[in-house]
Amino acid sequence: MKDFKVKLYNECIQAISEKIQSIEIALKSLRDDIQSESKSSSGDKHETGRAMIHLEQEQLSSQLLKLNDQFNTLKRIEPLANPKLISAGSLVETNDFFYFISIPLGKIIIDKIPVYCISLNSPLGLSLSGKRNKESYTLNNKTILILNIH
Repeated sequence: MKDFKVKLYNECIQAISEKIQSIEIALKSLRDDIQSESKSSSGDKHETGRAMIHLEQEQLSSQLLKLNDQFNTLKRIEPLANPKLISAGSLVETNDFFYFISIPLGKIIIDKIPVYCISLNSPLGLSLSGKRNKESYTLNNKTILILNIH
């Protein structure tokens, strides 16, 4: 299961890195657009175009900050650790699904096994936090058993 967890961790690193790279490319494109807007004629249309570009830059910059925080959170995880209690970095096997307590990336499939990457601060992450093997928790009136913590 250690190899599986390392594969999962590496896939998460790659996924977040690709998102960061995509936003960085979009920001570069917007900087180029501002340069070309500066060379355009002045007037209301010109000012509106610049304002729209600046607004989009602010939104992308905010997303980039969030993604960099998530990347840093992920980098603090030791994928080979095998905790006894569920915490950040735990791979939790339940009678329902696998959960990787890391960052909110959604479903990732490794070796044909779906794993849900969730934040420790999410409602599910909080309900799992501190639990041990063979403990259970209730979610949406359904009792779920923790089979293993990796």
